[in-house]
Amino acid sequence: MSGSVWLGFGTVPLATRIGDPAVSQSTSLLRDISDCLDEAGVKLAEVDLFACASGPGSFTGLRIGIATLKALAASLKRPCAGIPTLQAVALSAGTSDATVALLPAGRGEVFAQMFSVGEDELVSALDSAAHLTPARLLERYAGVQNLSGRGVVRTCNVIISKATRGSAAFTSSTK
Repeated sequence: MSGSVWLGFGTVPLATRIGDPAVSQSTSLLRDISDCLDEAGVKLAEVDLFACASGPGSFTGLRIGIATLKALAASLKRPCAGIPTLQAVALSAGTSDATVALLPAGRGEVFAQMFSVGEDELVSALDSAAHLTPARLLERYAGVQNLSGRGVVRTCNVIISKATRGSAAFTSSTK
């Protein structure tokens, strides 16, 4: 979710703050990071790795998140990593031979990319990311049954319309 903060040890979550897309990260990100550290009883200096979404997504939100991450990592001399947003969306949907990850892109359009997700949680891109209208999305991914992400809601009416006219049915996840 937009502007969320997660603190963990390996894959074990220690603290989380779920972002509100209606609130600018510029007013909440540092407070949310501090709250997660306090909740987990961890000092900022004990964090070994910083990671954040690298896009696609809100230009301003990505800029705020990446700048904050890089500043923290540089000041503590820690590594940082960018996580492609569509890859994370596909992973959150679970194991699949083909999942189309979707994010809202403005003006009723979506960012879309197809991935396979293995049992070992290895995520492999099956095509390149694209900025699509809902109609182009259905043309490009006709026959793919797994859609995941907040972009599914954006395209829901077009998907339902096509499905009720005999096109392939879709399952979805909006994690």
